[in-house]
Amino acid sequence: MPQSELPALAATRRYAWLFKLVALIALLAAVHFGGGWLMHWLDGYLGETFARWGDWALLLWFVIYVLALATPFVPGVEISFAIMLLLGPKGIVAMYFATLVGLSLAYAVGRQVPLSSIAAMLAWLRLERAGKLVQTLAQIPRDRQLDYLLQIAPTRVVPFLLRHRYLALALAFNLPGNALIGGGGGIALLAGLSRQFRYPHYLLMLCLAIAPVPVLLLLTGWRPA
Repeated sequence: MPQSELPALAATRRYAWLFKLVALIALLAAVHFGGGWLMHWLDGYLGETFARWGDWALLLWFVIYVLALATPFVPGVEISFAIMLLLGPKGIVAMYFATLVGLSLAYAVGRQVPLSSIAAMLAWLRLERAGKLVQTLAQIPRDRQLDYLLQIAPTRVVPFLLRHRYLALALAFNLPGNALIGGGGGIALLAGLSRQFRYPHYLLMLCLAIAPVPVLLLLTGWRPA
């Protein structure tokens, strides 16, 4: 290839990477705001469905909330709060278990995605170093992947987070504004993708991490107006 064409080729690749990044951000924004609009629209029918169907409506909203929570960047928490405030203890317990199911579902989906597919997506985004890291992880036995990550971690903070990853994950689930990193569903999906969380320990962490609000409402004796 003539040397004169190299700058043009580099510029083309740079613009192609920028286009992919913008397209990905636009897709995530569409999912977030579209999901938020849908949840707000559904929230308007919340009281009506309970008035019409009674306890059967709780099952319907249980399923809707599970699916919304398991989807990255879709804010479904407002439905959870609305049901808890509307139904009192029954709604609080139902939404607590719906949260466990939704975040477990997102985790399970992440566990099923091959690391090679993640590496391919990172390569498509031209994140070559990250793609090579994931490709290397895919070739290492699962019980040795954490040791490998600890060896190559560049700063003291990253090894600390890896060693205390369940605590870090619990904080991420309760972090204000975590919708920017995918919300509960996105965080759970990444936890599954990472292969660094055993489900029994993950479930125990979830039970504790999502308990403060429901427990507070139950202890204060909240009853619907």
